[in-house]
Amino acid sequence: MKDIGDGRNNFVFKLSAAKYHYKMINLIFRKNKQQVITNIDLPNTRPLIYHYYAFTYELYSCFDMTLHYINDNYNLGFSGKSINWRPVTKPSDKNNFQAALEKRFPKIYSTINEVYNSEWFAALKATREYIAHHGIIGIMLEYNNDKIKGINPEINGKVFHFDCNLWGEEMSKFFNSIYSRPTV
Repeated sequence: MKDIGDGRNNFVFKLSAAKYHYKMINLIFRKNKQQVITNIDLPNTRPLIYHYYAFTYELYSCFDMTLHYINDNYNLGFSGKSINWRPVTKPSDKNNFQAALEKRFPKIYSTINEVYNSEWFAALKATREYIAHHGIIGIMLEYNNDKIKGINPEINGKVFHFDCNLWGEEMSKFFNSIYSRPTV
């Protein structure tokens, strides 16, 4: 598959993939509701978990893609793994990418930091990291008659509560707040 264009098209592609996986989660739920509720680890219900994992990966990658978009469009000059974000409690915690961004574009730095430290992103990040490094994750479902509204992961005894649509909506708001700014 060739590159589909600018950062916005790539972001939309990834977000569409996440929405596809969410749609598949609900399709599997509707077809197998009673089994999903009583034992999600059956051959015909296990794909719900597979799609949840893919949903999580696609949404998290939207954040990483946004960092790369910023690097490319604001000519920060970083490459590969040096384009990343990490927690900052004191100025010396910043990586080179964060320090350069804050120096040249403090409003964009603040926007990213606000998202990174938000409750919804903490849940997304913790879920993605747990799935990537530990495998199977405990989940609790919130649902109505025909739709899963929330898939709440339990990580190290802590339950993260969120609506599945919230992640996509918040990620879209984040990217649009960056993309709508003039580039250099």
